[in-house]
Amino acid sequence: MGQGTVDTTMTSVAGSDTGLSSDRLPGALALVACVLIVALPLAMTLANRSAPLIVLLAAAVAATSAWLTDRDAFLADALRCAATPLAAAAALALAYALTATLWSPDPVVALGVFAEAALSLAGGIALAFALPRVAPRGLIVWVAAGVGLACVLVIADMALGLPLRRALTAQKVADYAYNRPLILFTLLLWPALTPRTPRDPSVGHALAALLALACLRSDSGAATLGLAIGLAAYGLALALPLRLLPALAAGGFAFALLLAPFAGDLAGRAVPDGAHEAMEGHHSRDRIEIWQTFQEVAARRPLGGTGFGSSGLVVDDAVAAEIPPEHRAFLTIGHPHNGFLQVWAELGALGAGFALLVGALGLRAMRHLPPPQARAAFALSACACGIALVGHGAWQGWWIASAAAAVALIRVGAARHGPKRNGSPQGASA
Repeated sequence: MGQGTVDTTMTSVAGSDTGLSSDRLPGALALVACVLIVALPLAMTLANRSAPLIVLLAAAVAATSAWLTDRDAFLADALRCAATPLAAAAALALAYALTATLWSPDPVVALGVFAEAALSLAGGIALAFALPRVAPRGLIVWVAAGVGLACVLVIADMALGLPLRRALTAQKVADYAYNRPLILFTLLLWPALTPRTPRDPSVGHALAALLALACLRSDSGAATLGLAIGLAAYGLALALPLRLLPALAAGGFAFALLLAPFAGDLAGRAVPDGAHEAMEGHHSRDRIEIWQTFQEVAARRPLGGTGFGSSGLVVDDAVAAEIPPEHRAFLTIGHPHNGFLQVWAELGALGAGFALLVGALGLRAMRHLPPPQARAAFALSACACGIALVGHGAWQGWWIASAAAAVALIRVGAARHGPKRNGSPQGASA
């Protein structure tokens, strides 16, 4: 599709009188991939676990389009990416996580958790690799419009008493039903802040204001915190030299990961009672007690943890009897509500070491991005870390797929930022 737009592709596909010829098929497939990504915010609004399926479908279609367009370049770039230190570290981390299902209280259940996470991650990696090769730069504006429309829908439904949610499910509904979509919207904001031209930042700014309204109206403390941290990080990125951003991002990630085993005690001492009262709707006291519970778990299995996917099963593990009685109440909560602490509790110091290595290598790739995308990636990393500190289970597929979609869109902007080199779009192999 080169430097075209979604509109151009749509016109060319619609103009075919005799069906899709072989030379039009890659463009048609690219259009389908773009439409799926544009539809992602609305799909998550209606079905808040749908991100993995949509990301997998979009990745498969985009990869097929890229393969048909230039098979040799596609294979060469795929082999180049597979030979990077990041790919090797990620493969080792996945192998360790799979092995760690063996000492989970229920290895069969843990294997199911691993399959969901691994499949979502595979789809996300494929999307981040293939989408920049076939998508136009204008896709980001269309996605921003999709996020804006979904935000309006969420705000309206919450204001009217959730009639849409009640129509979609027979279960009891509450404002937190939109927590997952709002987290997706927050992650997708940062690509929207990479303007098509230096004078065109208005789309991202308008979306940030609308998203802030939706977050403040909702019960999603994770999305609100992620948005606040991301905006602060984006402002910092505008003020600092670009060369400092990868190191700062990696340092922030390492700081959050290394302090996670002490998160409950540190937060318990640091957060005053007045702040708890102000955040009553976000269950801040409960979160601290949950963190204290799982830091006790991590402290008793420091090397290898209690096994991958074991957070929801740990109450049936022998470690439960070792936890002080005052910290046992939240063993049945399902997960620590802190992704970094979940790594320590389930995978121990070995897992934390792999996470640190993968995170550092992944964030180092920021240095290859053009300035607008480097700043967006810095804000995205800060936002994702903020959400992970207080949010949902680390291995949930919707969370992995949502983050991957945001990364893919930043790479779309980078690929369309400059001319092609070495047979592939600039930035596509960063």
